[in-house]
Amino acid sequence: MAVILIMVVIIDEQKQGLNVMFNFKVFVLFVVTVLICNITQGEAWAEFSLTPGVSISLEYDDNLFLTDDDEVDDLSTIIVPNISLLLRRKNLNTELNYGLEFRKYLNETYLDDDKLSDIHRGDLSGELFPESSFSILFEGSITRESVDERRSEVAENNTANVTNRYDGLVRPRYLYRLTPRITGELAYEYSTSQYGNTTSDDIFGSETDDIVDHDVSLLMEMEYSEKLTLQVDTYYNWHESDNFDDYEMWYGLAGFVWSPLSDLSLEAKAGGAITNVDGDKGNLKDSVYRLILDYSQPEKLSFSTSYTKDFTTSVDDGRYKWWEVAGGVSYEDRLSGSIRTYYRENTYQFVEREDEVYGVDTEIGYDLTEKSVAEFFADYSQRKYRPITEKADRYRVGFSLTRSFKNSSIILRYAFNDNDSDIDINDYRSNIITLSYSVQF
Repeated sequence: MAVILIMVVIIDEQKQGLNVMFNFKVFVLFVVTVLICNITQGEAWAEFSLTPGVSISLEYDDNLFLTDDDEVDDLSTIIVPNISLLLRRKNLNTELNYGLEFRKYLNETYLDDDKLSDIHRGDLSGELFPESSFSILFEGSITRESVDERRSEVAENNTANVTNRYDGLVRPRYLYRLTPRITGELAYEYSTSQYGNTTSDDIFGSETDDIVDHDVSLLMEMEYSEKLTLQVDTYYNWHESDNFDDYEMWYGLAGFVWSPLSDLSLEAKAGGAITNVDGDKGNLKDSVYRLILDYSQPEKLSFSTSYTKDFTTSVDDGRYKWWEVAGGVSYEDRLSGSIRTYYRENTYQFVEREDEVYGVDTEIGYDLTEKSVAEFFADYSQRKYRPITEKADRYRVGFSLTRSFKNSSIILRYAFNDNDSDIDINDYRSNIITLSYSVQF
């Protein structure tokens, strides 16, 4: 009853047009209500673990603001108390990882992250009534991420072109079987994404976009044979945005999954979407494709190649169409590694902008001993941006050394980043060294 009540509140508040931050708080209230109702039922836990921990890091960054000149370097101390929860019961499966990331700078103290409202980090996933025909999936996360890949961007940098992102999702669904070979899923999905500015660059506070989506979907699957499965996916989406026009969309895909061998599978789907945009901007018609070829041997070698054409929404520039061709190989053993190549184009629909990127990502790991691991990574991408024509080559290389103990670990990590643009003011280089100690109690 509590779950149904919370879902009604979510839908009702949306109709009243309350702000998006309140929507995220309603999502949190839903999750807390679910957990309390299940924990207090008195049923014996099939599986339960609660593990607190803490990590302490020293990080040196020689170019905090990723500038071409007048570089600012600093040493920061990062303390992250955290907790992990795993709960599996008859009516609820859930997993939570949550922490508070306190960051203190030696010199640039105005960049300190110590306000409770800004330092939450974590992720949550779970399912209510997991073994029933009717179930409710829920997910949530609080992360720190880049706002726009055109701007200065380094994965390890916490200062330039970053913001906090809050995601929440609730998805009631009903699974049914029409015949022994035909199954389906009817679902409603409520999701919200919000962005909060905690960087020194205040322009991100006004540019970032808070989003709410309502989706109704009908998915059907027919087992044509032991090796061939036919699939049809249909969606209706209502999209609400703070900074861009709202829209409604009808979306459909049809295709198959073919597994001629136990280690080989091919997924192929095609379809389209019709989008009606508010503000007298008319209808947008988009084609959608998905082609994925996977090959994997148990626990060792895997190969994947794909072609995808779809659309999504960015933080600061709204909806865009994209297509990507990618391929990669990975190997898992004492010496493990992966390499992935890709080509991608983004075409924005509400602003004049096109991005073109191709690149290669590589990772190699080696188990030095049973408790010591060395990892090496190297990435390269070439980027072309329009209509302000810019071409940039980005390089990233680094390594990490990890030594594990019974309930703790020590990690040393180094990363070098270089952005070489034909617009000189956009050049930057960055060296970041981090030494971390983590313990679980």
